Amino acid sequence: MSKQLKQLIVICILLVVAIVSYLCLQNYNAKKDSEKEKSAKIKTVKVVNLDKKDVVGFSYVVNNETLSFKKQGKKWICENDTSKKISKSAVETIIESAVDLVAENEVTDLSNEKDFGLDNPENVITLVTKDKTIKINIGNHNDMLKQYYARIDGKKKVYMLSDSIMSTFQTPLASLEDTGTVGMTSGTEATK
Repeated sequence: MSKQLKQLIVICILLVVAIVSYLCLQNYNAKKDSEKEKSAKIKTVKVVNLDKKDVVGFSYVVNNETLSFKKQGKKWICENDTSKKISKSAVETIIESAVDLVAENEVTDLSNEKDFGLDNPENVITLVTKDKTIKINIGNHNDMLKQYYARIDGKKKVYMLSDSIMSTFQTPLASLEDTGTVGMTSGTEATK
């Protein structure tokens, strides 16, 4: 065989090996992406199953004080201080956060609720409808995962919630007051 023919055969073999390797790598990556999508779908779990329109009351703890809110007609009042005018949109944002609460993971081994801080929760979020009351106990923060442990009162499942949940449910009463402003424009307040 001539030298050129040998080189051509070697080049063809290398080309076939490269094509097969490329196809195998494509298949491997497609399977990995599919597994990631499946695990992402499995890990997210809806914690509360309520429609925000059904919520007629709620409460949460801020600075060791429980703020309680009740719907009267179309308005929300703070039961702690009924003289305060409460912003409907601010309250609806908080309620939406609670009814759309999604866990990023579930803990299956609840051997001791003290390990999760659920025996003495950092916060208790209560949602009230005409038919039922749901209490969500927020326990310890897992610094490594940047998530909070949470459990619905009376249920055994422990959920892992994003740490952003606590910022929503640490909103002080002053931030929920309706000040009569719609927003900021050019550094000045625009009134209704």
